[in-house]
Amino acid sequence: MIINSMANANNALAQYTQPQPKAIARAPATVTSAAAKSYDSARFDGSRVTAAVLLLATIASGMMLVYSRHQARTLFQQLEALSTQHDEQQIEWGRLQLEQATWSENSRIEQIARDRLGLDFPEQTKVVVIKQ
Repeated sequence: MIINSMANANNALAQYTQPQPKAIARAPATVTSAAAKSYDSARFDGSRVTAAVLLLATIASGMMLVYSRHQARTLFQQLEALSTQHDEQQIEWGRLQLEQATWSENSRIEQIARDRLGLDFPEQTKVVVIKQ
């Protein structure tokens, strides 16, 4: 009994899910048979055009996906190269600041003034303080 009711339900479901045949537009009865054949062959088939448009859209979408992925990889490689260059320049900047600090030390400047230029601090008796 249950099996029969399930079979009936499956048959009813199959009837609703099966596609129904479409009515084909026919030429009026007054048209000759040759004209009727040309009318049927010239009928616009929207499902084929829709399928073709969807196929072209899918192919175009796939091509754009491949292009955007390629572009993303290329830009990521450029970003990594620029990041590496930035790090190298930051290291060089640190070296230059250290070198500048070394070259501008007071003791080094004083040493060069004595050795190369023959300059020396004046004696205490030769220093004159001017007050306003």
